[in-house]
Amino acid sequence: MSKTPWGWVLASALSLACSSAGSGGGGTGGSGASAGAGASGGSAGSGAAAGSGGGNVGGSAGVAGSAGTGGTAGSGATGGSATGGGGGSGGSGGAEACGNGVDDDQDGYKDCDDDDCFDDAGCVTKEATELKAGDHTPCGKPVTFADALSVQTCQGYGMGFQKTKCAFGKFSGTITFLCGPKPAAGQKDSVLVRWKVHASIPQEKVGSMPVLYEPIGGEYAWQSGGGSSINPRHYTFDLVANQLEADFVGYEKLTVPAGASGGDLREWFTLNSFSPPAVFIGGGFTVTIDMNALRAGK
Repeated sequence: MSKTPWGWVLASALSLACSSAGSGGGGTGGSGASAGAGASGGSAGSGAAAGSGGGNVGGSAGVAGSAGTGGTAGSGATGGSATGGGGGSGGSGGAEACGNGVDDDQDGYKDCDDDDCFDDAGCVTKEATELKAGDHTPCGKPVTFADALSVQTCQGYGMGFQKTKCAFGKFSGTITFLCGPKPAAGQKDSVLVRWKVHASIPQEKVGSMPVLYEPIGGEYAWQSGGGSSINPRHYTFDLVANQLEADFVGYEKLTVPAGASGGDLREWFTLNSFSPPAVFIGGGFTVTIDMNALRAGK
C-alpha cells in the first residue's frame, strides 16, 4: 500500500506537420501539405503566352502553351498543423513483493517493512526465527480489539514508569499467536504473541508549538513480571490533515510456567515526542492467553 508517495513521472509529446510547397505551372497546381490538394489549373488556349507561376512558395513558372494564354495554376491548400497529445502521468510501482529486497510500490518501505507485507506468512516465519521462536507455529484464533479496550488498558497502567495520555489517540488492531512445541509434563511452555495495530494520533499544541507524537516503544505485564518492550518491529506512517496515521507490528515471546495454562498479557503503547522530548502511555490491549485453548484452535 502506498503511504506518502515519493514522486511522480510526467511525460508529454508534441508533433508538428509541416506544409510542402506546391509546384506551379500551366498544368496542375501544387498540392498542399497533408491538408489537401490544390485546384487544377486551366487548359492552355491557342496562341498562348507562358503560364504564370504557381501560388505556393517555391513554384516554378509554367511552360508556355502552344497557342493562346495558359491557364492560371491553382493555389495549393494550406497545410494544417497537428499538436500531439500530452503524455499520461506516471503511475506508482507495482505490488510489493515481500522478499526481493526492492521497494516495488515505491512508497519508501520494502519487503517486511511495508505494511502490504505485515500479514505475509514468509515475513511472520522470518521474524519468529529472528526472535528465537522458529519452532513456533500459528495456533488459536485471531483476537481483535477496538479503541475502547485500548483506553481501558491505558487507564489500568500501574507500572509507574510513565505518565498516561489515555484517549488522546485511537488504537485498534488484531492479535495472533504462535505456540511453541508442546512441552513434556512438568516443563515450561512458550507462546509468541503478535499484534498488528492502526493508530490515529492528532497533533497537539504545547504553548505555540505544534507537537506530534509517534507510537514507538511500549511496556508489558505478564504473570508476575513485565518490563519495557522494544516494539514496534515494523512501523509505517502518513500525515493526514495534521494527524498521524500509523500502522505497526509488535511481538512478545512469553514463557508459561510449568503447571500453568496461561494468564493475561497487558501491552501498552507509548506516545513519543522528540521536540519537546516527552513520553506517555497512550493506549494498549489486554488479552487472555490459554495454551490449552490455543492448541485446540480456540
